[in-house]
Amino acid sequence: MKKRSQSAPLRLLFTLILNSSLFSGSETLAEIVGVWEDKAPLPTARQEVGVAVLNDLLYVVGGIDSTPAVVDTVERYDPDSKQWETVAPLPADLDHVAVVAAEDRLYAIGGLVFASPQSATNAVFSYQPSTNRWTEESPMPTRRGGGRGAFVGGKIYVAGGIRSGGSVGDFAVFDPVSGEWETLPDMPTPRDHLAVEGWNGKVFAIAGRNPMLRSEVEIYDPGTETWTSGADIPTPRAGIASATLLDRIFVFGGEGSSRPNGIFDEVEVYDPAADQWMSLAPMPLGRHGIDAGILGGEIHLPGGGPMIGLSRTDRHDAFKPQIAAS
Repeated sequence: MKKRSQSAPLRLLFTLILNSSLFSGSETLAEIVGVWEDKAPLPTARQEVGVAVLNDLLYVVGGIDSTPAVVDTVERYDPDSKQWETVAPLPADLDHVAVVAAEDRLYAIGGLVFASPQSATNAVFSYQPSTNRWTEESPMPTRRGGGRGAFVGGKIYVAGGIRSGGSVGDFAVFDPVSGEWETLPDMPTPRDHLAVEGWNGKVFAIAGRNPMLRSEVEIYDPGTETWTSGADIPTPRAGIASATLLDRIFVFGGEGSSRPNGIFDEVEVYDPAADQWMSLAPMPLGRHGIDAGILGGEIHLPGGGPMIGLSRTDRHDAFKPQIAAS
């Protein structure tokens, strides 16, 4: 294990910054508070990673390392031992790969082979922890990297991305039982580097770029096979991380800001039931090219880039939100 590069665990209580301009309606939302804590650093500093939680273990898949080079590295974090271990690598070097946990497997979907849209792939691999092996699955209908996926209603939905020619609105669903893909109606706003989350049986596609930063929230209902619009995210951005917890969708960081480092440290929270956004205090260190996973009520954010471009970090922190007592 490499020497920890961060300071002693940092605990900060961040309360909600109320800003009426961020609300799409008049209803007052419940206050969210939370604590940030430094965790054991990621052994291989990298950005443009895929992250998912399977069997209470956090997996960080692929990305771009400090060379910089696209890697096949897969590292796994155990919150009980607070240790990382390296597991079987991806069958191919991939960055901008969508990683989703479904049932007893981890799925790595699409991505870029050479960190460029021209190298987008439609390859799909599944990882079985009990055998520590990756298996090639049926490919996606189209090639793309920089998309995101969510496990909803027993299936994996993958939205958006980029390939040679630009951003796409491609939308498809994978059935882990049958191993088959189905092409669905395109996402209305083509984009890449977005967030995709599931809540209450629906799929939420949030922010991204094409190449302009986007603020759209578009919601797909598998029951009606239609898209509808939600309230825009207050801060348009791309290269973000997201997670769904406490019936809220949390969105972290991103790239494309006017700050000198080009990075967002914003944390914004969407209440899908109320269709309203609220803003929290910023991340301790803003990053892009990140992803998130939930362990024990904490949202873990490993790696990412603290500056625009090919920067990378081994930072691993976690945010534990809660709804404040009224």
